[in-house]
Amino acid sequence: MLHGETVSSAQFSPDGRFVVTASHDMTARLWAAQTGEPFSLPIQHAGGVSSAQFSPDGRFVVTASDDNTAQVWDAQTGKPVSQPMQHQNSVNSAQFSSDGRLVVTASDDNTAQVWDAQTGKPVSQPMQHQGSVNSAQFSPDGCFVVTASKNNTARVWDTQTGKPVSQSMQHQGSVNSAQFSPDGRFVVTASSENTARIWEILPKGGKEIALALAHFGEAVGQMRINDMGGVEKLSADEFRQLRNWVKANTTSPEARHLADWLLTPSDKRTSTPFRK
Repeated sequence: MLHGETVSSAQFSPDGRFVVTASHDMTARLWAAQTGEPFSLPIQHAGGVSSAQFSPDGRFVVTASDDNTAQVWDAQTGKPVSQPMQHQNSVNSAQFSSDGRLVVTASDDNTAQVWDAQTGKPVSQPMQHQGSVNSAQFSPDGCFVVTASKNNTARVWDTQTGKPVSQSMQHQGSVNSAQFSPDGRFVVTASSENTARIWEILPKGGKEIALALAHFGEAVGQMRINDMGGVEKLSADEFRQLRNWVKANTTSPEARHLADWLLTPSDKRTSTPFRK
């Protein structure tokens, strides 16, 4: 598999039949893994291509380039699917979320950005560092992004809002890469200070606890914020289902008793949780 200049990345397709390569010769290329023969016409950028990655289903490829853009392409035809995802400086990496709906990019303009994979439009505010962002990776569930920066830090961000959800993970040198563990609880970072470090992001059961608290809040308030950002009242059936869910997922006897007391209509419950 021959390019005209340095090959900066290479990756198998999810089914192992193809390989996609990225090169400083301003192209990415798809190759048949068994023969090494080109599979489609070259994917062309106006600058060197720093990375090329398959989508989880293998149907698309996302490229990151020195021409300040990333772009999604049809893996079969090599034709663009999205509009270019534009940064103010070179794009160092681009990666799909686990469901293939989103792309996260890392750039020398000191930002990472989450985009809609089909349209190429941003879906959150930029994630701002004080130095170039070397890499950006989604958590396994796609809820978070971890960035690695030349300002000696890594950080975790909310995918939907682009706001930080962790303190900076500090090294003494540039952080070259950062990646979540398969369960999303930890982040591993690699730095030019000659070290790699593991950081705990979520305690065991953290996601389940957060989900339980969200359901509990809805059950107690009998209200929820819908997908449009509006407030709506739960129906009697929804409240009953939520109440049963909270009670079934509360393991401590004391906590279960407290949950049962809080979820009892106010005109039928005792004045304090443990009063008969």
